[in-house]
Amino acid sequence: MRILVEKQTSEIEFKAGDSNLEIFEKLLEHQKYKLLFKIRLSLTETEAETLRQKGTGVIF
Repeated sequence: MRILVEKQTSEIEFKAGDSNLEIFEKLLEHQKYKLLFKIRLSLTETEAETLRQKGTGVIF
């Protein structure tokens, strides 16, 4: 699985607070995206700072 971000952004920026993430899929032979699921993410400032460090991530 690959995570693609918006064309205007080259990376994902995690910020403290609440966010709503929408995960989509697009099969190569189809032109439309399909919503797989939505998830609410709540991060403290400490968690957000940790996620800004190289080599860290989030597992959903």
